[in-house]
Amino acid sequence: MVTAIIPRSAIREKSLESARDFAAENDIEFRQIRKGFDGSRMDRYADTVSLMITYGFDEKDPVNTVLWGAFTETGDQATVRDYLEQVENDIEPNFEYLRYWHGSSIYLRPMLMFFNIRQIYVINAGIIIILWILLVSRLIRHHEIAFAICLSMALVMVSIWIVPYALEYTWMFILMFAVMHICASLVWRKKQKYLSMMFMITGAAACYFDFLTVETITIGVPLLFIIWSERKNITKKNFKEYAKRYIGYAFLWLIGLVVMWVGKWMLCSIAFGPNTWNFVGWHIGQRSVQDDWYGSSAVLIYNAFARNLYQLFPIALEFYCFIPFALLVVSAAILLIWFRKKRTEKKVYLFLVGVALIPVVRMLAMHNHVYLHHFFTYRAYAVSILAILLMVVYAVDWKKLRNFFRQYLPSK
Repeated sequence: MVTAIIPRSAIREKSLESARDFAAENDIEFRQIRKGFDGSRMDRYADTVSLMITYGFDEKDPVNTVLWGAFTETGDQATVRDYLEQVENDIEPNFEYLRYWHGSSIYLRPMLMFFNIRQIYVINAGIIIILWILLVSRLIRHHEIAFAICLSMALVMVSIWIVPYALEYTWMFILMFAVMHICASLVWRKKQKYLSMMFMITGAAACYFDFLTVETITIGVPLLFIIWSERKNITKKNFKEYAKRYIGYAFLWLIGLVVMWVGKWMLCSIAFGPNTWNFVGWHIGQRSVQDDWYGSSAVLIYNAFARNLYQLFPIALEFYCFIPFALLVVSAAILLIWFRKKRTEKKVYLFLVGVALIPVVRMLAMHNHVYLHHFFTYRAYAVSILAILLMVVYAVDWKKLRNFFRQYLPSK
């Protein structure tokens, strides 16, 4: 509401530049950066909606326009054309999008005073790169080289370099990196008592900024880091204590997300009346379990997971994109079976597997949405990949593996 006070006239020039830029792309709202690789799609539709909502805030009525979160929809042309008409003719928004907070507007509206959308993409890319490099350097300084490498490998597997090309992809990765910096500081300074608050605030922030993309990375990656940092302290005797704490973190994150989400709907129901819940209820059903258009929930769920797995490699392998992930799983299984250390705490595996399943559970709960938006929801698997890699690093006897290969090398 504070940023909505910024006059439309202050952001009109850069909004117009952005609208013309999008419209010049021949109305293509889902163009692939790399031909044949669906995971490289740029979501111009969602970005256009965010920009229209941001532009539609009325400084004379900030409360209602922010809560309603409306954009312009004519239905007979591409959304990028609607955006251009909205800015050129100063058309008032006519289509509600109140089920989200659209929190990115607190960043976009001030930025549009000085930068167009292309420049904002570049700035966002710079923010992600800086946060990533700083995190890796901090991890290395604290002798967490394995975690830094595994995290970077997981991010490469989900094609992180495509993320800055779309606004909606960006927010959860920026939030994840920011939370990881905070989490690492709390762990290294022995201030774990603040982690509960951190996770609850993170859940709320994820709800506030997210456009229903990959919010689980904001719980999965920090939680894996905590488990990894404490792996040497976990034993059979204190397993329940650690289990309660880790489950508690996840629960608090979920509370933060749900309360923040429901809070938006409650505010809207106060402002616009109880009928607001009709909008919300319909969308929840549509995005989660609706399968009328597909015919079978089982088939839809299978294809939802398959379509996401196909994207897990940074080159265009089309249908065979699942092969690198399958090879990763098979290789990890071989290493864990034949080259596992004799003494490892099996309870650590349970924690790593539990976190690896978080994105899977989320995809199962919202399989309709995951099927339709596989070209970006697949990045949630970064958590699962990171968990698998950490499991291998933790469990494999690397000396034994090295000796195994040495016997096949020619002697001097």
